[in-house]
Amino acid sequence: MEPKKRGRPAKEKEYNYPSETHDAFGSLRIKPEPPVAVAPVEPEAPRFFVELHIADKVFKSEGTTADEALSKLPRPEKLMHKGSITISDGEKANTVFMYPKRLKMLFMSKGYQSIQMKTLKMGMK
Repeated sequence: MEPKKRGRPAKEKEYNYPSETHDAFGSLRIKPEPPVAVAPVEPEAPRFFVELHIADKVFKSEGTTADEALSKLPRPEKLMHKGSITISDGEKANTVFMYPKRLKMLFMSKGYQSIQMKTLKMGMK
C-alpha cells in the first residue's frame, strides 16, 4: 500500500506563447527597431557671460548655462587681491565684490561654484 499524498495536487503548467513573440524557453523576443534619422543639432549661442576682474586683469568666459560659464572661467595664477565677478545674460547683469578667500573658494569645488551662481543669478532679478 502506497502512502497517501498530502496537500493539494500540483497543477501542470501550460505555456501558450505565440511563436513570433516568444522563443522556445518562454523569453520575450525583442525585435530591433529601425534607426530613426536625426536632424543635426546646431550648438546654442552662449547665453550667459561671466567676467572676473582682479587687480588689472580681466578673465572672461561664456556658456549656455551660468554654471557652464563659471566652470569655463580660467583660474588665475595667484588669488591674492580683491576682485569682482560680473554675470550677465545679455539683458540683466549683476556685479559682486569678493575678497581673496571667497575668490579662492570659487575655484575649489563645483558645489561651491553652483551655490555662488545661484546667489549671483538671484541678484539679477
